[in-house]
Amino acid sequence: MLDRLVTLLFYTEGLPVDPDWTPAFRRRTLLKLTGWVDEPEWADLLALLDHEMFLVAKSIRDGLVHRGRYASELHGDFLVGHVSPQGHYDEAGFGPDVHFAIVAAFYNEVMRPAAAAVSGLVTRTMTARGYELPNG
Repeated sequence: MLDRLVTLLFYTEGLPVDPDWTPAFRRRTLLKLTGWVDEPEWADLLALLDHEMFLVAKSIRDGLVHRGRYASELHGDFLVGHVSPQGHYDEAGFGPDVHFAIVAAFYNEVMRPAAAAVSGLVTRTMTARGYELPNG
């Protein structure tokens, strides 16, 4: 979802998207968007990259992509056994309360503010970009 918000900003700014690369909610990508830097929501959007909940969610996402999904009771997991050259060990999975808490916190603390910032950026600058706003 965050990546799609960045894609919307690319579209609104009129920037092309390479077919082998799509915009992502990362600092290096956002810094390519130069048309927004003086807008008040821009700093709010960039600050989310350092938000603790974004970093937690990104770590979980990166683990999912690079190591497989985290164990979670909501996925039918509780205890996951691992065998390594150092021996066998067990790792407890996320309980449903932790799983739901992470999702809710990410939505409330990162997604909603990001969507509000992008909405403000796009809506307030549409007229300057040649778009006619309905009802106004």
